[in-house]
Amino acid sequence: MSAAVSIAVWNGEEVLLVRRRRPPFEDCWSVPGGRIEDGETRQDAVARELFEETGLRVDEARFVKNLGTEVAAAGYAIAVYAALYAGGEPKAGTDAAALGWFVPEEIAGLETTPGLEEIIAITRAALAGE
Repeated sequence: MSAAVSIAVWNGEEVLLVRRRRPPFEDCWSVPGGRIEDGETRQDAVARELFEETGLRVDEARFVKNLGTEVAAAGYAIAVYAALYAGGEPKAGTDAAALGWFVPEEIAGLETTPGLEEIIAITRAALAGE
């Protein structure tokens, strides 16, 4: 199983989602993320993937949870991070077909990657101190 990271960036009650441009799960909405490259730390991978997909940087990415294989996509073990929006104008990057800010209630109507609802819930709770 390959290692990957994802990051939920929150701006108040809204979370930033990207629509994936490439497989796996092409055209599905998800939080930014991707595979950890050789020699890269998880923190470095989170910062790189967020910047590549959205053009954003965050002040601090907080580790939340390692997702089990029941929600891991296409053979990836995913380390989930959360962060607060630190400013800047997000723009869809190389791996993102589109992006947008969504309140959690809007996500139910989207085609999403497996486990996205769990990622949204655990990152929201982590940042709220629950």
